[in-house]
Amino acid sequence: MKRLLTALIFILMTSIAFAQDFDAGWAAYRQGDYETAFEAWAALAKSGDPQSQTAIGSLYYLGLGVRHDHAEAHRLFMLASEQGFPSALLSLGIFYADPDNDQDVVEAYKWFRLAEKKGMAEGGLRRHRLSGKMTSTQIAAAERLVLDWLDAHPGS
Repeated sequence: MKRLLTALIFILMTSIAFAQDFDAGWAAYRQGDYETAFEAWAALAKSGDPQSQTAIGSLYYLGLGVRHDHAEAHRLFMLASEQGFPSALLSLGIFYADPDNDQDVVEAYKWFRLAEKKGMAEGGLRRHRLSGKMTSTQIAAAERLVLDWLDAHPGS
């Protein structure tokens, strides 16, 4: 019992430290200090924190404080999405909907739909807007991809 309590306290303290580090990065980001935000989030992202992975992915995607690197942004968004992190799902939808990337409306729809299923209203709005530019065949293909992803990620 004592070991379990010790483990729970460690997890709680680690979670609090993660939250404080993320918040420090967020404060720097809001002030336009993207390099400091990156530094605050880097260790968290490497340790698997999906919020930090998504945040750093956004820095790479937009080229804020780091080189503009869509491949690295995509990699980080994917890592976070594997954990079912809603903002990462939405970010992947935005990534695939972007005509500056290799636009793929079926993939964009899939990620917007998954974000919507995780409670992100913006995912639903973007999915709805995108569906007006898609064929029924494309929408059906995207919905199949959603089901495939959910089957491969139970509990997500």
